[in-house]
Amino acid sequence: KRFLVGPSITFDLGEGQLTLHGQMQRDRGGIEYSWLPAYGTLWDNPNGRISRSLFTGDPSFNRYDRDQNILGYEYETPLTDSLTLRHAARWSQVKSNLNMLQSDLYWDDVAEWDGRTMERYAVKADGTINNIVTDTSLTWDVDSGQVRHRVVAGIDYAVSRFDASRFSGDAPSLDLYNPSYG
Repeated sequence: KRFLVGPSITFDLGEGQLTLHGQMQRDRGGIEYSWLPAYGTLWDNPNGRISRSLFTGDPSFNRYDRDQNILGYEYETPLTDSLTLRHAARWSQVKSNLNMLQSDLYWDDVAEWDGRTMERYAVKADGTINNIVTDTSLTWDVDSGQVRHRVVAGIDYAVSRFDASRFSGDAPSLDLYNPSYG
């Protein structure tokens, strides 16, 4: 489920133009993919076929939420008939929250597996990234005979900060032929 709004407005400042823009996006939802063992889906399993639509996570736990916010502006003004100054700045932030039960199908000896029980582990991860980006450039349009050239020079600056936490641990196993969630 997604909500997105992204307004912008441009002001004519006589000799220049200023555009303000923003964005707010909210994503809410579960995690619908899961890993299945090869034995029972691709190869024979003494317990029978495993449904390829089997969800090996937990609908009451698996979740991925993301919030994204952006604010910025762009300014452009001609300095002469052939020279234009542009400047832009943008702040953005993305926050994400992940809860997931996933299969732990990593074993050394497949002969030890009963072919029906999937061990799982839980993951909880949260993160926030903040970005600030600025860009300033000069554009110079030059004619040389019948050829027009555009020379662009500029500088940009970007800084990011990422904070995250991740926790994981054992979770209840799942019977692949008679799953019980919750």
